[in-house]
Amino acid sequence: MRGCFLPGLLVGLTLAVGSTGAVAQTRTAATGRAHRAAHPSRTAANSVPGSMVLPARWRTTPVAPAAGVPWIGLTEYDKLVKGPTPATVIDLRRATTFRHGHLPNARSLVASQAVPTISGLTGAVVLIDSDPSGAGALTLVNQVRAGATFGGGPSQLVVLKGGIAPWVAAGRPLERMPSHFMPEVERLTVEALRTKLLAGWRPLIYDTRGETAYASGHAEGALRLDESLVTSGAVPKKPLVLYCTCGDDESAVHAYEALVAAGYTDVHVLRGGLDALTDAGYPTVGIPH
Repeated sequence: MRGCFLPGLLVGLTLAVGSTGAVAQTRTAATGRAHRAAHPSRTAANSVPGSMVLPARWRTTPVAPAAGVPWIGLTEYDKLVKGPTPATVIDLRRATTFRHGHLPNARSLVASQAVPTISGLTGAVVLIDSDPSGAGALTLVNQVRAGATFGGGPSQLVVLKGGIAPWVAAGRPLERMPSHFMPEVERLTVEALRTKLLAGWRPLIYDTRGETAYASGHAEGALRLDESLVTSGAVPKKPLVLYCTCGDDESAVHAYEALVAAGYTDVHVLRGGLDALTDAGYPTVGIPH
């Protein structure tokens, strides 16, 4: 968990918030000025540094689907997975994204293993992808078909249109990998974030990882959250979205608890963190696409 906002820091932050009092208040203005000076471009572009943007691909105009994708909707999906021989559901998204929320009974499969694994399956196979155009899934479908011998491979290979988004929109529950050590903090999904941004919500976005991790790549507009910002009260009392790349959103959860202990009430942990944002097409800085 290199670069994470470490669990032990929560204790120090909580104690600091409760003990610094007036001292912290005197540091707020100076820390706030340093905070803005470190991110001049964001200060100029937004009234408050760290404001989230609404990506062009997240607007209401749908992404054009790739030609030839064997799409199915939720109705067809239900028939396949509830039939006498239930379909195998393969989730092609990142493993870290998968663990934070996936369709019931889905299997996570990395790209390098996808073709040989799927080629060895029989019966119907449903693919779940993060690309709304379906281009990546179509490439995989064609590779499996091209390598199939007579009578081998899946009897049906299809792609769920929209990935997990229509499933979530229909109010259906997702499964997630169990955690035995993290506190239960309600997460904000990327799908819910997109809906809120389209409705005009403009939270501030903070990266809770260390300096090196942040410098290697982060969400566009995101500011790095460190101890001085919390203890000094320099973080604006506005809606906040926190993310990291730690397992089970660990650093973001601990930062959430520190902010709540400091009196912040509108704080949200993004499920899946930076990986989920990147997969959904949110603009980033320093991350190749």
